[in-house]
Amino acid sequence: MVGGVCVALLAFAGNEAVAAVVSQVGVGSPPVTGVGQPPDLSTPTSTTGGAPVPVMGASTTTYAVPAGPSSSTVGPVVASTSPTTTVVDTVTTAATTITSTTVTSTPGVTTTIRPGGVTTTTRPPAASVTELRTRVSAALAGSTSSLMGVYVTVDGAGPVLFERNSERGLIPASTQKMYIAGAALSAMGPDARYSTDVFADGAVSKGVVNGDLVLRASGDPTFGATQLGALATSVKSSGVTRVSGALVLDDARYDRLTRIASWKTAFTPGESGWLSAFSVDGNHRNDAATLVDPALANLERFRVTLAAKGVTVAGASRRGSVPPSATLLGSSKSAPLAEIVQRFVKRSDNTYAELLTKELGARLGVGSTANGVSAIARHFGQLDVPVPEVQEDGSGLSSNNRSSARTQVAYLQRALASPIGAALRGSLAVSCVDGTLRSRTCGTAAAGKVLAKSGAIDNVVALSGVTTTASGRAVTFSFLLNDVRSSRLGRAAIDAALLEVVRSTV
Repeated sequence: MVGGVCVALLAFAGNEAVAAVVSQVGVGSPPVTGVGQPPDLSTPTSTTGGAPVPVMGASTTTYAVPAGPSSSTVGPVVASTSPTTTVVDTVTTAATTITSTTVTSTPGVTTTIRPGGVTTTTRPPAASVTELRTRVSAALAGSTSSLMGVYVTVDGAGPVLFERNSERGLIPASTQKMYIAGAALSAMGPDARYSTDVFADGAVSKGVVNGDLVLRASGDPTFGATQLGALATSVKSSGVTRVSGALVLDDARYDRLTRIASWKTAFTPGESGWLSAFSVDGNHRNDAATLVDPALANLERFRVTLAAKGVTVAGASRRGSVPPSATLLGSSKSAPLAEIVQRFVKRSDNTYAELLTKELGARLGVGSTANGVSAIARHFGQLDVPVPEVQEDGSGLSSNNRSSARTQVAYLQRALASPIGAALRGSLAVSCVDGTLRSRTCGTAAAGKVLAKSGAIDNVVALSGVTTTASGRAVTFSFLLNDVRSSRLGRAAIDAALLEVVRSTV
């Protein structure tokens, strides 16, 4: 219930219309299994503009509401109009006794139900910080989270719009991917590219490499079967048709740990592929060879691809290194880092995040996750932002990670104002437009106006990013909802709270 207002909805039993009086309505109230089906308020039978308009996006929408003289008992039932859930308690009443009942069950939208129709109108936005805090608090009340950290503030010298446990370290889930994105852009530069190279370790005569063929892996997270084929083609185009020696893999850039110890077993290779400096299509495979050694399994794929292009390798596969005397036969260059970061942050790719973390580590010595986390901490120090309390991986899959909402807001504010700011901002998903936010806040004033990184693992829902109020003030926010019983309702509550912020004129 928003503001303690009650609602009347019509539940249909057979051909009879039954008026059910709502005694409790909450933005994101927990589901209730009930008798009968509530009316579908998301698809009107007639609208002012002709085409059906969802309730959340309509300024005026009329629904045909049949009425009858009979009385019936219904409920409890649930009427869902994303992102809100309306719980209807058991009542007995006559449909013909409805006069007019009004509810605000979705932020910014008031629904009036009367005999013959349902009309929705937009309520005035919050005009003061006090009023906005009340509305945000009401929206979050339906999140089903028993532990949350929230920090919403106007940039610059503006006011704190909402705060709750903002300094407490909570599980950030994938929102921490923005740390890796920023650190990588800062350390490597937006124009940096990965290069996966093939060398002849021996003289080439009459199409034969009299020695070994060596592939040097770069950790490119975008490398796939297409690039593998192109690399084999470049070897053939150099005039080579046969290798007398071995097929050698130089993957020393990263360590050999293929997953994070604190992850759930089921996370690989589904949520994240096996980690290696030589990754093909994200290493999302479960075959026996990959389970033993994903990098060497990929080297065998390269052997098969070479053979398909007309290049045979006589010797076995093994690890080794590229000697200074080796001759470059071909290279596969990745897209610029700014494009890679945009791709991985918008769609929240866990494998990209982990390989980028190891790449950051490689710049401190060995490409390990531990070194990568140290590099991220250095990045925070450069921005003069306190480091996250605990960071065990790059992707946020580990439930041991801890960050506070205040830290996330401080990081975003500093990073977006730094030289990497444009590239980092461009990587954030846009509400109702792309990435993990492509289906969120659609049909509302917040559509297209929220740029953020989402997060979701077991019992955690999070969202951190930037938006703008109706009065044009820039806002940075972080919602970290832990101990969430319903992820759907948690997301709905965050979206409802943000809608209040976007519509506000504070």
